[in-house]
Amino acid sequence: MDNFDLAVIGFGIRGLGLITANPELRAHRVLIADAGTRLGAGAFARILSESNSHGSDFFNWVDPDGPYGPIRALAPVRELRARTDCFDLQLLARALGEAAEFVRATAPPHWSVVREAVAAVELADGGPLLRFGGGRTARARKAVLACGVRERQALAREAVLSSTLLAVPDEARAQEVFPGARRFTIVGTAHSAFSALAKLTALGVDARAVTMTGRSPVRLHYPSYDAYRSAEHPAGEAVPDPVRDVCPRTGQVFRYHGLRNRSRALFGEVARGRLPVRLVIDRGGRVTRREADAADVVIQATGYVSDLPGIVRAGEPVATRPVALCDSDGVLLDADGLRVPGIHLMGCDPYPYKSRFTDPTVQYADRGAAVLAALEAGRHANL
Repeated sequence: MDNFDLAVIGFGIRGLGLITANPELRAHRVLIADAGTRLGAGAFARILSESNSHGSDFFNWVDPDGPYGPIRALAPVRELRARTDCFDLQLLARALGEAAEFVRATAPPHWSVVREAVAAVELADGGPLLRFGGGRTARARKAVLACGVRERQALAREAVLSSTLLAVPDEARAQEVFPGARRFTIVGTAHSAFSALAKLTALGVDARAVTMTGRSPVRLHYPSYDAYRSAEHPAGEAVPDPVRDVCPRTGQVFRYHGLRNRSRALFGEVARGRLPVRLVIDRGGRVTRREADAADVVIQATGYVSDLPGIVRAGEPVATRPVALCDSDGVLLDADGLRVPGIHLMGCDPYPYKSRFTDPTVQYADRGAAVLAALEAGRHANL
């Protein structure tokens, strides 16, 4: 059985960000485990949609003068970072994939990359024990769960997941994809829901046949609170809290959760009656259930949950899947709210950052600093 200082479980954007923002980890024995078809790309390679972020938001966490600096010169990374508007997620997948390949190709000899799913993580005095699906094992003093997320299955009836719909080619027609369907319900009002609406209209679905339902008003991104106050606000738009919903670092309103780009424009068309989609804010869920029952096709865009392996101690689950909670340093909390010292979370649900409004540069560096501190402390005690 191999032994490591740190195991990074999952190497999509979160695991890649952690590694590339913290080159000090190169001094430690690191295991990278990922079951994807391509390191780095994650789910972005499968979803034919546009990002709710701007391309210039990415790879700012990489020190241009550090060992991962050449990543910023890779062609897809330069193309991505040049985008100050929306972009196709396939471009992000290419950039992440090439960046991850650079990390793999330049990894220190005491690192290991395993292309296999981690089925379970067992906690013991010697550190987390990783059990892979194929039967092999590895032990690390600390582990970072950067496993990514999967779409939340929140409806009782069978529904079309939004990412599945987004993977339908644009040249297809609605009558081919949904033969005989006359009524459509989209459950959700965040970016993925409006991406699904854009796909339905591209397939030729009559907007009058579509109902959207959400549990809360629609959040829109603004560059500042002054920009929000000076704008007109249609019915159905969320009112931001100036303390909770304004990023203390950038001043942006709904920094991560607000609609931008095409999704924002689509909401404006719907809210102002230019696109005759029925939009219902349904806090109690009764309308959603009624509309889902009456629809021929239900598109579920209700968010994501962590795609975690089982985490056990002495054969008993440590945390309640799929939601894993952590403290301000990202250390996993068990079902009783106690720290699980060997496990850090990265990009799980809920997002394990001190503030959900900080930018990725701060997120990856902050979490990496906590992991590095834990590794150093762990040389002397199981902290």
